[in-house]
Amino acid sequence: LLTVLRSSENVTLAPDLLEEALTNALLLDARGSAQLATAIIDRKNAGLLARLPLREAAQRSKELRQVLATFLCEHHMDLRGSERMDVAHQLLNACAEGDERDRECAQEVLDLLVRMSGTSEDVSRGFLELLENHDSWSIAWHQDERDQHVVALLDELGRKDDCLALVHNLVQRNLQNDPWQASFWVRYHEELGGDREQTRQWWRRLESGDRADTPRMLADRRFHVTVIGGNETQQSCWQDVCRDIKASYPTVTLEFLPTGWESSWGRRLSTYEGRIRRSDGIVLIRYMPTILGRHLRRIAGQQNIPWSACTGRGRGAMVRAVSLVLELMARHGGGGEHVKQAGMQS
Repeated sequence: LLTVLRSSENVTLAPDLLEEALTNALLLDARGSAQLATAIIDRKNAGLLARLPLREAAQRSKELRQVLATFLCEHHMDLRGSERMDVAHQLLNACAEGDERDRECAQEVLDLLVRMSGTSEDVSRGFLELLENHDSWSIAWHQDERDQHVVALLDELGRKDDCLALVHNLVQRNLQNDPWQASFWVRYHEELGGDREQTRQWWRRLESGDRADTPRMLADRRFHVTVIGGNETQQSCWQDVCRDIKASYPTVTLEFLPTGWESSWGRRLSTYEGRIRRSDGIVLIRYMPTILGRHLRRIAGQQNIPWSACTGRGRGAMVRAVSLVLELMARHGGGGEHVKQAGMQS
C-alpha cells in the first residue's frame, strides 16, 4: 500500500482502506507506520485526515509531526472547526508524548490556533478548552503566554466573570515581582468593569498616580511608542489609532511594525531590536510567532523599556494598549529624551 501511495497520485484508494491499514500498522508496531501516515497525508485529503489515528503515528516520527503541522497550516480551512481542533489536539499531545519532545512543532501549531482564534466562536471555544489542559500547551508556552491568550479568548466569548477572576489572579501574581505586568492587568481589570475599590487598592500598592493625570504628566516631553505585531487587520485601523492617541497625547508619536506569521522573522530581528532601543515604550500585539514575542519582551526588559501586550485585534484594543504603556511611562518616569522618526508613524 505504501508503494502504491508513493508511486501514483492518480490511484484512488478508499478512505476505509487507508484508515484500517494505518490502524493495523500501528497496532503491529510496523516500522513503516509513520511513513504510511505521511504518504496518506501527502494526498491532501482533509476529510480523511480527521479519521486517522494521528496521535499514535505522530508520536513515533518527528518527520511525520512536521508534515502534519505543515498540512494543518496550509489546509486548515478545508477542515470543519471541530476536526481542526481535534487534529491540532492530537498533534500537540504527540509532540509532548513522543520519544523526542517536539517543542518547535508544538509552537507552530499553537501559533496557528492563535491566528485562527476569533474567526468563529467554535474555534475560540475549542482553543480555550485545549488551553485548559496543561499538557496541551506547556511543552511550548510559558504560563504567562498561556494566560494572556486565555484572557483574550474569555473576553471574545463574553465570559466576563471568568475573565475577571483570571485577571484578578494575574494581578496578585505580579504585584511583588513585576509592577509593569501588574499595572497592565490592573488596567485590564478596570476596562472590564471590575470592582473599583479593589482597583484603587492595587494602584495604591503600585504607588501609581491617577491615570487621568497621564496626559499632563507627559505634556512637557515628546515620546515615541512602537507597536509591533499583527497583520492587515491591525494595519487597516492604524490611522484611526494614531488619531485617537494624538487627541489625548499630542506629544506622542507612534510607529507600527506588522510582523505577520512568516517563519522568517529571524531575518528582521535586528530591525525590531533597533526600533525597540530607540523607543520610549512598546506595545506587542499577540498575533505574532511565539518565539518572536519572547525575544522582543526580553529585549525590552534588558533595556528597561515599558511594554504592554495588546490582547485584542481591533482599534479599541490597540488604543487601550498604547494608553497603558504611556501610563507606565508616566508613573515610572521613563523615556522622552528624544523625538524619533522611522517607519509608519502617526
